[in-house]
Amino acid sequence: MLRTVPSCAKLCQNIAIDFCWNENAPFPKIDAQDNYFYVTFDRSNEYLKMVETETVQRTPERSGEKTREKIIQSIKTHPDITTKDLAASLGSSEKNIEWHIKRLKAQGVLKRVGPDKGGQWEIVSS
Repeated sequence: MLRTVPSCAKLCQNIAIDFCWNENAPFPKIDAQDNYFYVTFDRSNEYLKMVETETVQRTPERSGEKTREKIIQSIKTHPDITTKDLAASLGSSEKNIEWHIKRLKAQGVLKRVGPDKGGQWEIVSS
């Protein structure tokens, strides 16, 4: 079924209203003109402050610290472990593990001894 621009705009409006109602966000203005529809969100500093506060509360630094602690524990038991194996054992992505290892190296907690292939990790301080 082919939808017209006004009916698509109405559908988007219903979705936006539902989202905004659930998130306590300001409602957008939706206009249909010619073959386009426009969605305009008014900037609400009060809403932005609320979202920023909630985001900080939802993503605490502690979760990253726990991941780094798990990496250190895994390296203590298996110094020759690869980032791929670390990612698999911790249920994380390789990119995430590489990011945490980079932080641990920068903090002077961890260093790599030997080549990338065949080398091993060394815990400098924990």
